[in-house]
Amino acid sequence: MFILGVVLATVAEARTPGSVLFRPSRVQAIALSPAGRWLAIAGYFNPHQRERLALINLRQPGREVTLHLVRQSKIAHLRWMPSGMLLVSTRLKLAGYRTHFPSGEIWAVRVHGTHIRPARLLVGFRKHQIEFNFSLNRVLSGRTHYPNRIEVERYSFADPAPLAESVNLQTGFIQARVHSPLTNGELLTNRTGRVKLAFGSNALSGQLELWYRIGHSLQWKNLSGLLDRDGPASHARPVGFLPDDHRFYLLRTSRYGTLGLYAVNPSTSSETRLFASRTDDILKTFAAPSGRIYAVWSGITHPHYTFLALQSKEAQWIRLLSPMFRHQTVRILGMTTRQQLVLVCVQGDRNPGDYYLFNPETHTLRYLMSASPSIEPPALSRLHAYRISWRQWKEPVYVAFPHEPSHARGGIIIWIHDHPFRDGIQKSFDPRIQDLTEHGFVVVEVDYPGSFGSGAAWRRAGYRQWSGIMLQGIWAAARWAESHHWAPPGRLALGGTGYGGYAAMILAALHPRRIQAVVSLNGYYNLALLRTHLDRKWRTPAGRRFLNRVLGKHHLRAWSPVTLAHRIRAAVLLIQGERDQQAPPNDLNAVVTALRRSKTPVSTLEEPTQGHRFTGYPALTRIWHTIVQFLNRAFHRDALSRGAVHVD
Repeated sequence: MFILGVVLATVAEARTPGSVLFRPSRVQAIALSPAGRWLAIAGYFNPHQRERLALINLRQPGREVTLHLVRQSKIAHLRWMPSGMLLVSTRLKLAGYRTHFPSGEIWAVRVHGTHIRPARLLVGFRKHQIEFNFSLNRVLSGRTHYPNRIEVERYSFADPAPLAESVNLQTGFIQARVHSPLTNGELLTNRTGRVKLAFGSNALSGQLELWYRIGHSLQWKNLSGLLDRDGPASHARPVGFLPDDHRFYLLRTSRYGTLGLYAVNPSTSSETRLFASRTDDILKTFAAPSGRIYAVWSGITHPHYTFLALQSKEAQWIRLLSPMFRHQTVRILGMTTRQQLVLVCVQGDRNPGDYYLFNPETHTLRYLMSASPSIEPPALSRLHAYRISWRQWKEPVYVAFPHEPSHARGGIIIWIHDHPFRDGIQKSFDPRIQDLTEHGFVVVEVDYPGSFGSGAAWRRAGYRQWSGIMLQGIWAAARWAESHHWAPPGRLALGGTGYGGYAAMILAALHPRRIQAVVSLNGYYNLALLRTHLDRKWRTPAGRRFLNRVLGKHHLRAWSPVTLAHRIRAAVLLIQGERDQQAPPNDLNAVVTALRRSKTPVSTLEEPTQGHRFTGYPALTRIWHTIVQFLNRAFHRDALSRGAVHVD
């Protein structure tokens, strides 16, 4: 109890204004140096400025160095080398392309004591005479048999098979090492930096495959029989090597139908189950520097840790700190070489993230900064988890309440997530929800059949049920929310992105007198055209079999918003990114014409620089301000005078 008391006292005094080490407007990535002297931070220091890299001297507060990277780069990942060099991977925006690629360049910042050399382009964008013949680069491992080398994975449009290259950090010399046996895949290394696994899709069959490299040779062993045969919806994947550098961890469907964790021996193709819940999929795994996974994160309504190595130091630290941050999650982001300092992040549904330094010897915490300093957690709304009894299932939902009494609330909004079969709802900070509750709306998130997180049976229940069981599950949540009288009657709205926009439009057509407003962001308005687009995207036999299984071929146009638009009586707001490839703007024009023909009130907002996923501070602020104004008009409600939470 004495140890806990010391830490509690430190936390209570931690967030005083004078104790804040640094104050960026938003943190994108953060990393602690091996010696514990420097803290690298990538983020925005003004919402309207470009992203920058800052190095903070933890031993001399107030001393910081800010670096800029050239081109239209966004920092994706920070990695410290044992020698003190900082590797910065970027996402690159290229002319002619409409999004940022996962990794474009690798920069090196040499740090020696208190001396910092300017950023140097280590592995860069390689553009040849052909317009789009370039490569993307990703650091595979910072550990090799040679201290001044790293392994980098290069993916080129000219040669789609990933290639592992060895890069000399001092000279920049690049030497090709290993070609992947797969296209559209990725390479994985063991702890010593050797490429040992290739995981991805086969170009001919479209099936996911897993290959293991035998010894130091160029021969590969096929271990694809260990994977799920669930097409693009499969969540099976390798997640690292055990400390012996031979066996590896694999996520795949367990005998309970949930995503479980297994240890695979590639020599015998045998596996050992390490963890599998009877009801919940694994959402995230956590590994120590040795590679050993010490905990998994699972649960939709009550997310929690399950520790696989209770005696590990990481598990002991999390168990020590967690009681001090109720309703929040403590996560370890990094530590010094001798484990004298540990970088900790505390997050919750009302907290985008607070960063601390934990000293395991003295059991004290030092507050560093907030991921979004402008957000005050006590003023935000908490997510309350429920399970609705519906048919033979217990459907998970989250509800966020505003601070107003029920008679003064603006209405109930059922928010429907996108990407069925791949995503689900999670109990984490969501600025969109906080923005709506700030303006007096009750927000309900529903984990409809077909969502990921509650096992394969729940996910597969949505196959070929886009207009069936999936919609019925969403409508069950809407009726359940209405029955609690959380807002005045006659104020029910539905909204979402992608499939969420599609579901909101179809339910408004099926229940025209019950729904007063619909908000659709990049919604799917013509399933027949969506099927054609996905056919082009997944050209392989396996990809098309998957489409037949989850979407089907029949009655697609009959159950499309463009066909049922004449039945909608609710006010409709359609927001479209003009560069969206999944829901093309032509679909928007067709559904707007159909709605206006039936004299349905419809408003539109088109964003010329946005794709399927809306990004950027100005665009997000404009979009959510438009949504709030639209809902106030639809519910005949005076606009609230209070400001909104700015969406990051």
